[in-house]
Amino acid sequence: MRARAISPQKRLRFGVFELNVSAGELRKHGVRIRLQEQPMKLLTCLVESPGVILSREDLIPRIWPDGVFVDYESGLNSALTRLRQALVDSAESPRYIETVARQGYRFIAPVVEVSDTEQARPQPAPRARWIFFATVLAVALGATIVSLTALLPGRTSPLSVQQVTFSKGFVWSARFTPDGNTIVYGASWQGNPVRLFAARLDSPQSRRLGEASADVLTISSKGEMALSLARHVEVGSMTQGRLASSPLGGGAPREILENVREADWSPDGKRLLIVHRVAGHDRLEYLGGKLLYQTSGWISHARISPGGDRVAFIDHQVLAGDGGAIVLVDSGGKTRMLSRSYNSAHGLAWSPSGEIWFTAADDGTSRALRAVTLAGRERIVSRMLGGLILQDISRTARVLLVQEQTRTEMYALLPGEARERDLSWLDYSFHPVLSPDRKMIAFQEQGNGGRSAAYLRKTDGSDATRLGDGSPFTFSADGKWLTMVSFTPTPEAVLLPTGTGEPKIIPREGLTFIHFPAFLHHSNSLVFLGIEAGSGRVASTYRNGMGIGGLSRPI
Repeated sequence: MRARAISPQKRLRFGVFELNVSAGELRKHGVRIRLQEQPMKLLTCLVESPGVILSREDLIPRIWPDGVFVDYESGLNSALTRLRQALVDSAESPRYIETVARQGYRFIAPVVEVSDTEQARPQPAPRARWIFFATVLAVALGATIVSLTALLPGRTSPLSVQQVTFSKGFVWSARFTPDGNTIVYGASWQGNPVRLFAARLDSPQSRRLGEASADVLTISSKGEMALSLARHVEVGSMTQGRLASSPLGGGAPREILENVREADWSPDGKRLLIVHRVAGHDRLEYLGGKLLYQTSGWISHARISPGGDRVAFIDHQVLAGDGGAIVLVDSGGKTRMLSRSYNSAHGLAWSPSGEIWFTAADDGTSRALRAVTLAGRERIVSRMLGGLILQDISRTARVLLVQEQTRTEMYALLPGEARERDLSWLDYSFHPVLSPDRKMIAFQEQGNGGRSAAYLRKTDGSDATRLGDGSPFTFSADGKWLTMVSFTPTPEAVLLPTGTGEPKIIPREGLTFIHFPAFLHHSNSLVFLGIEAGSGRVASTYRNGMGIGGLSRPI
């Protein structure tokens, strides 16, 4: 595969990004973006050959030189995920990197080589080079066993809790083996790729199962494991990998299907239920069999009932978000929503009593263990410190949970300072928006403290001001106004004063929904995304006069 000739001293521009190949620097609006070595090499390979499909075999030797031995498949997946995060790109709706099934990857955005004269011209808003924002996510999760008998209705026996894992890192999934005395789980310990482990309940030690980058999806009553090879975060809370099978006793995984999120064996071990991402839809179906349900959102934690005639799952209507509700579907494809919608829902299993147990939170991410009957009656089973993710319930009356503690931190490197300043506020500070004069940031708190609220804070480290429930987007050119979308039953696009003044709601004028309201550069004109009433067509629109005066006009 031949790349076009690139002068090493010139930059390549695509969208709002510029890549300096020789310096290994990626900038957005002039601000340098920190990118690790492998994602940077991957970006360079793709940008140097725009429109060309590069296979994994093409990319791996260009990212890892001879003599370096790593898990190339997992490493490439990890590099691609980090690169897409840096570019704010999505595998489902790509703007820059397209995945071509069974062929490879292709850079689809126009690439322009920046001339020497253009580099020499003064760039707009040069102050953007003086400040850098980074969001760092620290996650620590562990598997825990809880006595089921103490949690059943009417029982008052003491709660028995047993910790199973003790390393620092991230547990992806965990399942009991058929005898209920061993746990198989996939984990990323100490920053390493996901690996498969087994732990007996009578020992604090875990042993590694094989060398492949794999996570466990389900274990059949006959001892057959369904695995996710090279499982990775697609975007937000959504993950997927390559479906494979392997005997519990050992053996090389046999690959079956790509782009699979979930899997669950039927009670007799003869049918495999999967969640398969196809053409922008999540499909709940039996492998090689009947389609039960599909959605343009996404599906998680699909589990077959003990009788084998129903499937319960969490239906997430918003891509990348983890809010959702418990839905039941029968063998004929008839669906019924059993629970209300929760702000955060992760983890589901059938209990021996016939209830569906799940972990969810109304606000924040402190998910409690809950139960719902087939008639839709809900109850709280147990609350514990931190967020819970239900993994499995064994035949021997044990509940397998993952307990998580997360914190997202926000840092800034200010003009004239040599060290980064921590501007985090509560436990999940993210999505920072910088004012034109670099003296203020707006951001969102999405954890247990902020509960999806927007905040405004000066970069000198003074206390933050809560603006309301919503997500901030941009400042006006003079820094006196901030755009935000409110998290209300009917979301509104709002203009908020950064000083004295009253909030202003942006009129919809024939639009049923307004999102991503943003000020144009050096202007008080707004650009936003609107959905037209009646037709449902999505149209980008703009208006003058701070979004209050004048009519919206589609672009």
